[in-house]
Amino acid sequence: MDMFKAFAVDEARLSGGVWHVIDASTDYPVEASEIGDKCAVLVASMDSPKYRQAIERRMKPHMIRRGSQVDPLVRDTITMEAMAETIILDWKNWEIGGVVVPYSAVKCVEFLTQPKWVRLRERLLNIVGDTDAFKVQQESDIVKNS
Repeated sequence: MDMFKAFAVDEARLSGGVWHVIDASTDYPVEASEIGDKCAVLVASMDSPKYRQAIERRMKPHMIRRGSQVDPLVRDTITMEAMAETIILDWKNWEIGGVVVPYSAVKCVEFLTQPKWVRLRERLLNIVGDTDAFKVQQESDIVKNS
């Protein structure tokens, strides 16, 4: 088996993100030019060094004050804020009640932390955990998608 073809990831895609079209029942990676009027989100990998640094930066004050124990709710909030800053990079065509919701890290934190958005949060967590989306594209795939 060719390990490169099977497992190599594109490091630029890990931090720069991959667009995913999402709807109520599915999601799939696409090129930006394929989005059109579909609802889409640009996500980087949770393996991004920026994400790990954002977690560490936010956790540091809590580790100093409370030793090594951080309240699970605080940890969850820190994780979602770091995701909003470094993983969920943009979105297109998101609406609530017919009103377009422009991307912002603040709105992203709301979607990731408020109970009414738990289904969206779970979908986003599944998307960012999909390491296959960050695979190196083979020349044949690039030519086919051009």
